[in-house]
This record gives sequence, structure tokens and C-alpha cells, in this order.
Amino acid sequence: MKEYFKSDARHLKLPIELPYEEMLEEAHRLLDKFTAHRDSEYAHKGWSSLTIHGLGWDKHESYKTYGYAKGKDASKDMIWTEIADLCPVTTKWLKEVFPCDKYGRVRFMLLKAGGHIALHNDSSIPLLENINIALNNPEGCKWIWGDGEEFIMEPGGVYAMNIHYPHSVVNTSSEDRLHLIIARHDATAEWKSLVDQAALAQGVSGEYIVIDELP
Repeated sequence: MKEYFKSDARHLKLPIELPYEEMLEEAHRLLDKFTAHRDSEYAHKGWSSLTIHGLGWDKHESYKTYGYAKGKDASKDMIWTEIADLCPVTTKWLKEVFPCDKYGRVRFMLLKAGGHIALHNDSSIPLLENINIALNNPEGCKWIWGDGEEFIMEPGGVYAMNIHYPHSVVNTSSEDRLHLIIARHDATAEWKSLVDQAALAQGVSGEYIVIDELP
């Protein structure tokens, strides 16, 4: 069981520092290892991923893809993959700075220049939960909510995104977009303090709820 921050807000920027330029360099050095992400769904173009923590370096889809009925069962088999050794700055930050003791999937996400992520949503409940870190965000790359509102992430920004709401991403630039996506399988006191601090500063309201397993 885990606590989630339920909120109607679409995003929350978290006050945490990270060596994002060095992390970006690490991701760039690993570009030849990325594999297509969710290429059988929707009409995505140029979207790929590389797993740092999960079921395997090339296993970045939902746990159901790999035969698990429940996320908690998949969680038991998640490990730091061999990619973790190839991105030591990123891994050190994850292990020593980010307030999480039990990770789910942690992945570099690549959206190629000229690529796009089709409109979709990922949660049946409005939660500020999906952690999206912009290692870069080229000019011309934007997140678009289902009602057309655009959101531009700042390089080095750490965001809790509410992916209950339909969203898409377009990269009309000539530069690849590289982000880091974190899924937590715990809710430490430090994590909740970080969320509370950000919510107060940004006028975001919500409440913590306990869910055994997301549907």
C-alpha cells in the first residue's frame, strides 16, 4: 500500500536540484541502446526508452506486457539494470538524493527531433504522481493537454505530472528531447515534505490517499 497525492492540478514543480547537464551527457552516450516505446499503440513517432531500474534494461513497458497480473508482483523482480552502471551520475543522484527507498520503473525517455507522442492518458485517478525530469527541452518541444493548453518544461525541472488528464507531446525542433521518468513504490516522509513544500508555494491543493494497487 502506498500514499498518493490526489489533486486536480495538472503539474507540480518540485524544489530539488540535480546535475541535469551531466545526466543529459550520460543519456546521449547511451542513445544506441534505446528501444521503441509503445510503438504498437496510438500513433507515436520517434518515442523510445532505456531502463535504469526495472525488469530489464530493455523492458520499459507496463508490467502486464511481461506477464504480471499485479504491479506489486512485478515490483519484487525489479532491479538496477546494467544501464545503471553506465550512467553513474544519474544513478548516484537516484540513490543518494531523490527521496525514494523503493523504485519502480526509472527510465530515460527519448523523443526524436520531429517526433510526437499521441494524445493519451495513463491513470484513472487524478494524481500528482508521474515524475518527469527535463534533462533538456528543445525550443519547439512542448507538452499539450487535451484541451489544447500548452506546457513548456524547463531544462533541469523536476515535475510531478497528473497523467490522469489526456496529454500529448510534440518535438518540432531539430534536437532530440531527453527526459528521465521516475516511478516510486513508496512514499517517504522526505517525499511528502517535498510535495507539501511545492504545493504550498504554488497554491496547489490536494490530499494524500492510500491505494493498494492502481487499477
